[in-house]
Amino acid sequence: MELISLTIDGITVQVPEDATVLEAAQTADIAIPTLCHFPGIESFGLCRVCVVEVEGYAKLLPACVVKVKAGMVVKTQTPQIIQARRMSVEMLIAQHPMQCLTCYRNGKCQLQDLAQHYGIQQARFTRRDASLPIDHKSPAITHDPNMCILCGLCIRACRNIQAVDVIDFAYRSDKRRIEPAFGQSLSDVECITCGQCIQVCPVNSFYETRELPVVQAALQDPEKHVVAIVSPVAGVSIGEEFGLDVGMSFHQQLTSALKEIGFARVFDAGVGVDIALLEESYQLLTRVKSQKRLPMFSSSSPAWVKYIEHFYPERLSLLSTCKSPVQALAALVKTYYAQQQQIEPEQIFTVSITPCSAEKFERTRSEMIVNGCVAIDACLTTKETASLLQGMTGDLLLSIPPQPYDPPFDEASGAGMLFGAAGGMLEGVMRTFYELFTERKLKSPEFPAMRKPEGWKEIALKVGEETLNIAIVNGTGNVKALMEKLAQGQKQYHYIEIKGCPDGCARGGGQPLPCAQETIHARSRALYELDAEKSTRKAHENPCIKAIYEHFLKKPAGPESKKLLHTTFTQRERYL
Repeated sequence: MELISLTIDGITVQVPEDATVLEAAQTADIAIPTLCHFPGIESFGLCRVCVVEVEGYAKLLPACVVKVKAGMVVKTQTPQIIQARRMSVEMLIAQHPMQCLTCYRNGKCQLQDLAQHYGIQQARFTRRDASLPIDHKSPAITHDPNMCILCGLCIRACRNIQAVDVIDFAYRSDKRRIEPAFGQSLSDVECITCGQCIQVCPVNSFYETRELPVVQAALQDPEKHVVAIVSPVAGVSIGEEFGLDVGMSFHQQLTSALKEIGFARVFDAGVGVDIALLEESYQLLTRVKSQKRLPMFSSSSPAWVKYIEHFYPERLSLLSTCKSPVQALAALVKTYYAQQQQIEPEQIFTVSITPCSAEKFERTRSEMIVNGCVAIDACLTTKETASLLQGMTGDLLLSIPPQPYDPPFDEASGAGMLFGAAGGMLEGVMRTFYELFTERKLKSPEFPAMRKPEGWKEIALKVGEETLNIAIVNGTGNVKALMEKLAQGQKQYHYIEIKGCPDGCARGGGQPLPCAQETIHARSRALYELDAEKSTRKAHENPCIKAIYEHFLKKPAGPESKKLLHTTFTQRERYL
């Protein structure tokens, strides 16, 4: 693409001809503040915080939407610009509640940073309307419209990235706000609870529905045997909440900290991944040999499962019947572990430590009840878990001696570490499926072609004498194109991994903020490093898994496995 030259604050910059002034400034390390801009989402210049002067124009222009032109002369720091930006920030503050002490975003809030940058210590303007009701109805996502600054990022994430499109601007003038159609709750529409609105919101108007009080009460109840199931992704991202480098593994320190505050046992969710990988591999083997119900869609992402139930219910028969890894492991906690410890299942309080906001919805599904008991009693996101530890132990996580996970769910394979990475589920399945199908050992457990996938990646994999057509889809916004291709019969697939969130679980709705692309990549790299460190790299070779099947489940895809580890799905309504 042709490069063009322009001048920004006296510096000559060369950028592609389709670049914006903001992007041009960033290439020269010239700082222009933004609020309604987010990488990967189209900008509309709503907040007016990024205005600049462009020679030849009488008015200030938003840098995030104005395209560069050859010879353009731009200024970013004149008195007029500073005054205009300050006024924009003051107007935003006027409609924003001052709840900083109780807000997760305190200390990492873009609006707060801008107020400090422009020396705004008091609000000159006040909002006139009464407080709007907070939408608490969804078990996964809470929406507080009072916090909203109307930047529109949540709308564009829901519409353009995820293709769910359940929220939009409503009303006009000072009554304007963001909500689902006709003022409904998020729980009443096709919200898939992926939490990407949480990830892009700069001021915490959207946040995960909090379950901290429930967990704190359980920890104080002497009748409750409280256990945690810790996701590998949470273990490599929780350190960010304590100011540590991105991608550092704190699984064993997290285990110690959770026990310090009252958890009786801490289990590795990677063991649940291994179980799901094994069950999924056997199911795929059956379908490939029979050439029925293909392609098989993965069913491990609760946001994706809810998406297909709403938007493509005619394809539900193609979903793998396996439960998500954490639900599979929780089912064993309430049965196998309860029997081992001679504890009534009702006494066990199971807490999932997860990057995923959609797990909060998934745990409420009637299909996940095991022998009359809810499998998971509470879900704490990575952010919530950090708040729990900070509130009860301060910065203990940074200094406490590490401890291993507890048996019988204490040692996952390397494949069990990969689930949270985009393409990781597929790689883990193929490590087992390949050996089941060919009855030969893999030369190497790694499949480099499945790593760092785009939003939609196709792979032709040689498995013995057969070629498997497989695909990786990240983010539900890429599903429509996939479904159209399937409907047109352009290509036959055998297996498709679909993650509800772009970039997989590393960008889950419950992950630490802010969410920069390099941060997400660092989290995924950490999972691949954990895989490489393991002595056992395949789910079916894991001694921990072998013991569970030998002593309890008997065999993969057997009667007990199907009863506890498999599920059904529900066709859901479309509301518009």
